[in-house]
Amino acid sequence: MGLPTTMIRIAAKTDLFERMMATLDVRDRLGRLQGGGDALRDAAAQCRSCGDPDACRAWLASHGSAEEAPGFCRNHDLFARLREHAKGHAD
Repeated sequence: MGLPTTMIRIAAKTDLFERMMATLDVRDRLGRLQGGGDALRDAAAQCRSCGDPDACRAWLASHGSAEEAPGFCRNHDLFARLREHAKGHAD
C-alpha cells in the first residue's frame, strides 16, 4: 500500500472520528477536560486502528444524533464517560 492510499485511509477514519464525536455531542466536552488534548489524540489513534470503518460509516449514516456510541466502537467507553460527566456538570 502506497503513501497516498495510506493518507486517504487516515483522512477517512479521521472524518469518521469527527462525525462520531459530533453525533454524540462530545467534541467540546473532550476538549474542556484537563489533559483533553492527550485524550483526543489517543481516541483518534484508537479510531484509526479500527478494522471495520464500514460499520462505523453505516451506523453514522443512520444516526443524526445519539446518546451512546455503538458497541463496536473502540471509543465507546470514553464517549460514555464524557456523556456521563456532562450529566453531572451542566454545560
